[in-house]
Parts: sequence; structure tokens; C-alpha cells
Amino acid sequence: MLSQIILTILSLGSLASSAPQVHPRPIQEPPRLRKEWRLLNIIERQHYISAIQCLHSKPSIYQDLVSSSGSLFEDFSVIHKLQAPYIHGESQFLPWHRAFLWTFETTLRNECNYTGAQPYWDYGHDIDIVKTSGRDFYSSEIFDPVTGFGGDGEMMKNNDYPRRPPNMPLGIGGGCVMKGPFSKDKFKLQIAKGDKLGPADPRCLTRMFNPKVAKDWCGHEVEEAMKRTKSYKEFYQNMQGNSLDYNQSWGLHVCGHFSVTNVDIFIRTTDPLFFLHHTNLDRIWWEWQKRDPKKRTKEIDGKLKPLPSYFPDGDYGNFPDEKAEITLDWMVDIGRFGGKVKVADLMDITKSPVVNYEYSNTFAGWDDIRGTEKFKKEVNRLTALWEKWRSAGWSHDM
Repeated sequence: MLSQIILTILSLGSLASSAPQVHPRPIQEPPRLRKEWRLLNIIERQHYISAIQCLHSKPSIYQDLVSSSGSLFEDFSVIHKLQAPYIHGESQFLPWHRAFLWTFETTLRNECNYTGAQPYWDYGHDIDIVKTSGRDFYSSEIFDPVTGFGGDGEMMKNNDYPRRPPNMPLGIGGGCVMKGPFSKDKFKLQIAKGDKLGPADPRCLTRMFNPKVAKDWCGHEVEEAMKRTKSYKEFYQNMQGNSLDYNQSWGLHVCGHFSVTNVDIFIRTTDPLFFLHHTNLDRIWWEWQKRDPKKRTKEIDGKLKPLPSYFPDGDYGNFPDEKAEITLDWMVDIGRFGGKVKVADLMDITKSPVVNYEYSNTFAGWDDIRGTEKFKKEVNRLTALWEKWRSAGWSHDM
């Protein structure tokens, strides 16, 4: 039943006359420059946060079909929750999110007069500082209550959650965000949790910081090990990692989420940090592509259907079977906001007919760290761990 609802909602996307359509690529517009959050000045940071709040103040364009969505901002959670079983743990994960992020960025600009680009969060920089100076993960500028996204959630007596991966340490907090622009007195949510479409569920934004997870699996060493993979299939599998066992090869995608939140996979988009995390993953994909651009801006493969363990209750009755693989002709679907986009049109962000952006250089200090023997040794260890996991048959394409 849910799959039929999803197909209906997506197929009706082009019929919503009030929907803020975002592509094709704006003619003669220079590439947008996406910067790391700390490379934005204070005014630029405040403008971005104000644009998020603006989007959350605008009425939903999906409420006729998803009654619990309370705003244009929550509509992006609608799109994500409806397609969650089809865009995680499989091969369209990266191109789908590339289109999704471009759509979100463009909507901020079109609907809320935002003039910048979508920033990213290089959490590897925070881990470098933690390892070299002992500074607390929580003291990152991105969590500043005035110029950032606010900090952890209120401490809960029981901060565990269902389906916590085996051996993963518990986080801290778990309740309502207490300070900053997205605290419980300033930022209200109502979209239904999980894959439910309704009714509305009024609540606050929650977070559960996990500095141990961040230190173990969000560092630049993990990023570099991922960039050393030789094929697209290996690259996206490494990014996803073995999210079912913390002590194996945990992926950067999973780490970026579990280091700050306890929100379920369907509506992680309700935390604005989601968009900075996924933009960082897109940056890493682009930097991997640039290491062999002639080949990698055309290389796409891998199974479209995730392993049953990822979404055991997923309804794949109208989805390609277990053997189907992604191709450049596969269409990713962003629903009412952007419709369908061919994967081939998303592969090269500098020549695409749809997207048009670049990434600024990350922190120069990273080059110094990458040259150390300690860094190289850890990258080699992570690479060996990844190869061991793959050879043991834990591949997403099993």
C-alpha cells in the first residue's frame, strides 16, 4: 500500500502549479561556490540559518497527500521519507542526494532570498582538532548557539533507541535541543515519524551527540581511505560501510548522522545539519571523481535494491528486482520540487545541464596532517579493514 502511495505522490509532482520547480540549470548563472561552514563569515552564516527558518515558515505543498507536513521545510522530509527505502544502501544514493541538495539549495534561493550556496560541514576538521589538541567535539563552531546550529539535546534518562548497531557506544543527550536557532522554543516540528504519513506529531528537534562515534569513524583518515577506492561501486559501499556492526568497517555516511542525532532514517532531514552533512559527502564524491574525471564522471554501477536487512518492512513490489543495476539513464525523482533527473545529467557538476556549483578548498592544514606517518598508517589500517569486510562477503551487492 505504501509503495502505491509513494508512486502516486511522485507521479503527481509535476501537477502542483504552486511547487517551486528548480531546474533546468539557470542560464548564464556563474557556478555557486559551496564553502565549509567555518569559511563563511558571520553574516553569511546568519543568512543561511535565516533562510532555513524562512522555509519552515512557508506552507507545505504536500499537505494534501501527507497531512503531517507543516511547512515547505518539512516537505523535504516528505520526499526523503517516501523514498528512503529506495535511496539508501544502494547505488542511486549519491546521485539522488546530489539532485536533492541542489533542489534544496535552489529552493532556499527562490523562496527565501538566500543568495549563497549550500554550505558543508567537514567534521574531519573537528576530529583533527580533537586528536591534536584534546579540544572537546562539542566546542566546534558549528554548534555555536548564536552563529551556528545550537548544540546537544537535553539529557534523557534513557537515551538508547531501537536498532542501535551492535557494539555502537551510547550517545549523550537525546532530548530537545536547548540552545540556538533550532531550540525547542524556536523551532517546532510536526511531520510524522518513520514511514507514517500522518497524523501530525507536534514536537521539538532532538539531538544526541556521540563524540566517540565521531572520533572513531568521522576523521579525515576515513575520508582518504574512501577516496582510495578504485570503482564507483567500491566508493559508495565504503561510504555506506557496514552499518550493522560498529566494529567492522563503519561508513562516513552513517558516522555523520550518528555523531549528532538519534532521529530515524526517514526524517533525518528535520535537522538542518542533515544538509551540511550530505553536502560534505557530495564534496567527497566530487573530489573522488576529480582524481580520474574522464572515467569517473561517467562511471555508475551497482544494485538498485538494498539488502533486506536495511529495510525489512520495505515494499519493493513496483521496484526493479534484485539483479537490476543503475545506469546513466536511470532517473532520480525529487517529486514536486524537481521532478525526474537523469543520472547522466548529475555526474559532472561543472558541465551538468541541471546543477551548477563548485566546492571551495577545505582547510589548508589538512594537507599537513595527510603527510604525517601517523595519518598514512591509519589510512592503511582502515583500507585493510575495508578490504577484509568486503572479501568476507558483506558487500551491499550480495
